[in-house]
Amino acid sequence: NLEKQFKIEKKNYEFVDSNKDGGDVTETIDINTSKTIGYFFGASTYSHHSGCVPSSLEEITILEGCKNLATRCFYDIDVKKVNLPNSLNSVGEYCFTRCFDLKELIIPQNVNNLGKGCFYDCHLTSLSLPFVGQTVSQNRTLAYLYDNSVSSYLEEVILLDGCTSIAPSAFKNCKYIETVVLGNTITEIGESAFAGCTALSSIKFGSGL
Repeated sequence: NLEKQFKIEKKNYEFVDSNKDGGDVTETIDINTSKTIGYFFGASTYSHHSGCVPSSLEEITILEGCKNLATRCFYDIDVKKVNLPNSLNSVGEYCFTRCFDLKELIIPQNVNNLGKGCFYDCHLTSLSLPFVGQTVSQNRTLAYLYDNSVSSYLEEVILLDGCTSIAPSAFKNCKYIETVVLGNTITEIGESAFAGCTALSSIKFGSGL
């Protein structure tokens, strides 16, 4: 059985496969040659992830040193937990698309760019973000991160300390979100930020407001 926690290090990765002849085998591949997780399991493109990445893989941990996640990096992978490093700076477009088993995700504070549709068709129920939108100053809506179709599964959004403002219409028409938690550094909420959030029952304000 494939080891359930798969660790990607700064320059290489290791995993153990007990099904191979001769017992456990450790393999190492230079992460700089890869653009998606599926590459490590033989997928030639992101569209082959589901046929190559084993369903026994439940948790992926990317260790410190990794700065960027490629476009469609986790596309269509049945992983239940992804741990991201504080060194991460950017998340590629459609990075977590079709991650149906992934329910919670924390995007670290040092991330400064979130690609278009990075959570498109993803079944997250809880999402923690350092800001809402592509960057702190561009495309500042949650809809941008879902390619204009925010998932009906998303119930909770947490804005981490470090975020200072919420743009006008940031959560507009996100009608399934029930809870929003605001970090202590938020001091400004834009006009109509929560307009059309018909299921929203709780906004937890931080000390900055």
